[in-house]
Amino acid sequence: MRRLILVRHAAPEVQPDLPARDWPLSADGRIQAERLATRLTSLYTPAVVFSSPERKAFETAGLIACAFGLKVERVADLREHDRGGAGYLGADAFAAAITRFFARPEELVFGRETAAQAGARFAAAVRELSARTPDRDILLVTHGTVLTLYAAAVAGIEPLPFWRGLGMPAAVVLSLPDHRPLQRLQPPWPA
Repeated sequence: MRRLILVRHAAPEVQPDLPARDWPLSADGRIQAERLATRLTSLYTPAVVFSSPERKAFETAGLIACAFGLKVERVADLREHDRGGAGYLGADAFAAAITRFFARPEELVFGRETAAQAGARFAAAVRELSARTPDRDILLVTHGTVLTLYAAAVAGIEPLPFWRGLGMPAAVVLSLPDHRPLQRLQPPWPA
């Protein structure tokens, strides 16, 4: 059975004066990414690791790929929902914006991309990457919102509760080609 391993990046160092796409991993995020990598290597053997080009995701992917002895390939369409123009939002305002985003997927309610647009972009990237690696497991490191949109579309998962329960980092494993949920790996990670 082929598996699609979707990983949400580890915790970033929040820097409100920078766009979120440029945030590095925090010190704790690096530790947690390494712990997730150890867990993943005990369970799976992906042929490739693909990553969003955003810094926190690419750094997470690098730590995971190193544990597998693999290289990381950046893929632009694995990036997070385009939140350009929204600026930095505190935790409550961000949660409210995400709630509207999932509730009204066809409307532009947060940033420069609707949920439907972000989900379609991400799904097209997953299809293309899956076709490039037809016989082996693949691992994608991405972001919570687009990962949730994809899981909701292919596995019938209710998006907002799924998103709220998704840790940093976390992994969601789906079978290919039927996208049956197989496993969800969440923090805390053993030391």
